[in-house]
Amino acid sequence: MTHNPASLTRLVLLGFSSALFAHAVPAGDLPEIRVPRTDAVIVADGKLDEAAWTGAARLTLGDFWAQTSHPLETTEVLLLRTSKALHIAFIAADREILATRTDRDDRTHRDDCVEIFLARPRETNGDALALEINALGTTADYYYRHAGWINFGWEPSVVRITSQRNPQVPLTPPAPAPGFIVEVEIPWPELLYALPEKEVPPRLRANFARWNYGRGGRIFTIWSDPRSSRPTPLVPDRFGWLIFEE
Repeated sequence: MTHNPASLTRLVLLGFSSALFAHAVPAGDLPEIRVPRTDAVIVADGKLDEAAWTGAARLTLGDFWAQTSHPLETTEVLLLRTSKALHIAFIAADREILATRTDRDDRTHRDDCVEIFLARPRETNGDALALEINALGTTADYYYRHAGWINFGWEPSVVRITSQRNPQVPLTPPAPAPGFIVEVEIPWPELLYALPEKEVPPRLRANFARWNYGRGGRIFTIWSDPRSSRPTPLVPDRFGWLIFEE
């Protein structure tokens, strides 16, 4: 992928206004998921053929806005941790994959894409890390602080990302469906330096989302409900929690 130098200082809204965001709510309202630890070697190749994935934490993204532009297609997120990295995999059903962007830090959210947001294990807001990855594997990586402040200066060269556009992806249940897989490996040193943290914390704030484009429009799904009037992932107060098991 080629890199666009101008994107390093670009501050954009990604089409959203701060007026769309809901007020913060008690942390007890937010989802949590326990991420198991494995000693297995996991290769971020988009195949998910390591036995360890059968024991991964698994969640399904939801539509909180009753969107109807085209039929809802399922997205599952799998989570594992090793001593070296956090592993995240998206399994996305998609009968019509629409993705064209190939430049790093381009507007990948305007393609069929998946999104990862990670933030410090604090109740108060700080910079969140964001990865937007389209079905081709093109990535936009940036810091997010609040509406209107997005800094593309985060450039994690050691994060491994692989996308596989498979004729059948293994959703459970039901039977496999056409779509794509995105597998991400984030080494702990990179993650802790960027957040920053001195060691792997017992938990992190996180959210996972997907933009699914069709001929009639787009459908947005997400893990933790942002409580916004329109679909958006950019509400750090509404991130859920990853609980890391030893």
